[in-house]
Amino acid sequence: VVRLRHRIADELRAALIARGDPGLLADWAYSPWGEDDLAVWRALAGAAPAERRAAMLERVRGLDAEQGG
Repeated sequence: VVRLRHRIADELRAALIARGDPGLLADWAYSPWGEDDLAVWRALAGAAPAERRAAMLERVRGLDAEQGG
């Protein structure tokens, strides 16, 4: 069950990133599953409207520093 749950979450995450919908990406990024997900935050920063992009990029920089990037 745990492996299946992880596989489904990974597939959903990949689909969200591929679609690039800022609303869906934000839903994931601001959830417990996505709060530390650098790839999702990068995708969100790229898809977000210009007026929100700076905050997203700040989160990307913070996660990158935390995760040793």
